[in-house]
Amino acid sequence: MFKQPNVNPSPFSSRGASQPPPSGLFNDGERKRMFAYVLGLLVILGGFGATYIKFGSGADSSEQRAQEEVEQLRSQIALPALRIEDYRKQAKDSTQAERSVVETDALDTALADARLYSTQHFEPMQGVELDRSVCEQLAANSLEQRGKIVRARGVIEELIQFEAAPGVSGHFRGRMTLEDGASCFVAFVTAGEIELGAGDFVMLEGFFLKNQAQEVREVGWIEGPLVVGPRAVRSFPALGRVTQLSPDDFLDVEDDSIEGGFRPTPAVYWKMIAYARDLDPKSIDWSKAPLLDGATMQQLAADPARFRGMPMRIPPVVIQDIWSQAKRENPARVTHLTEGWLGGYEWLNTIHRVVRFDSPLPHPGLRKSGEMTARGFFLRIHAYESAGRGTQIAPLFILAEMAPHTTPPDTTLNTILVVVGSTFFVVLVMFWLLMRRDQKRSETLQSELVARRRARREHARATAQ
Repeated sequence: MFKQPNVNPSPFSSRGASQPPPSGLFNDGERKRMFAYVLGLLVILGGFGATYIKFGSGADSSEQRAQEEVEQLRSQIALPALRIEDYRKQAKDSTQAERSVVETDALDTALADARLYSTQHFEPMQGVELDRSVCEQLAANSLEQRGKIVRARGVIEELIQFEAAPGVSGHFRGRMTLEDGASCFVAFVTAGEIELGAGDFVMLEGFFLKNQAQEVREVGWIEGPLVVGPRAVRSFPALGRVTQLSPDDFLDVEDDSIEGGFRPTPAVYWKMIAYARDLDPKSIDWSKAPLLDGATMQQLAADPARFRGMPMRIPPVVIQDIWSQAKRENPARVTHLTEGWLGGYEWLNTIHRVVRFDSPLPHPGLRKSGEMTARGFFLRIHAYESAGRGTQIAPLFILAEMAPHTTPPDTTLNTILVVVGSTFFVVLVMFWLLMRRDQKRSETLQSELVARRRARREHARATAQ
């Protein structure tokens, strides 16, 4: 009897001679590493998404919150406490004799209260424009109307400066004719650094103290409300409603230049502001208005006078900056203007790469770095100081229409991402299929090897017997 040869056991013998070895795409260690890689990738993508949501869409919300905070602070502004009961006791105006004098104690009380008043109190204290109808209301209900906030505009007929004296502080006192022809009397603490006198057009915000009367030579008795305020400022007659412009309005317009510097603001500026505010959109055929593209911008730079006052369309542009600016006394009676800067891709190769604009319109929906379209009128070349580049020039437009513009989304990046993602998925599936094919081949080969080894062992056993 032959001794059975010492055959090394198969590495797979522990699972039986007829079974192939265990197989799979990944072992336990590789699966754990792949899971960690996927988890890390998801964390990174989540971080990018959170960052985009916070900084990409959070800019508008933070700006809105800041604006709401400012509005809330404005609503909390302390209003001056007018001593209305003292006015009623100290200032008498029931008879013409009482109206022809101004009580020293009442005036001094009112001047002291006027020092606490400022223009920001006008709206919260429900101020009104003083005209003939308001004067009649004050005359009819004097006691009830004491301390009413009013804004008077008109021409000074006479003005006297009173030095400080016992019982009363220094002040100015006089009479003025309002824009609608009504008369009123004024008393104010200061005129600032300007000198005012008869014939000057001024504005005074203050409050009603009493009705006053004065006998004027060759005129007779003039009666009207006495308005006490902190300061009278130089003003201008109102333009009223402006519905048309004349070429003669632009005769005194001068363009700024880098060499010549800044020129005075032309008188037609406020008329254009009022025109843009009062314009009937149907009165202009905007389809025929020139479009401010690159070629037109170059023509405007070469000959500004040709385009002065001309209706023009501004194509979709980027809002480089935009803000609301409070304005001083002006003939358009505009309290705030929307101002800003525009930049267009079509203007990058022109002399003027940006446009300066003013508009009497509010700007809801428009924000910095957003896009907009506009319609307006060219006024002149405007000089400005640029950080790092010194004096620069840009066209100044008065805008009558502004609208947000949404650029159709660029699908190029999305298409690239879809293609890359699809290709990656296809490659991943092919890789998995190839791995499965190789796995099956490996299993088949392992089975064949096991069968061959079994056949050899059986053949060796038969031969030994």
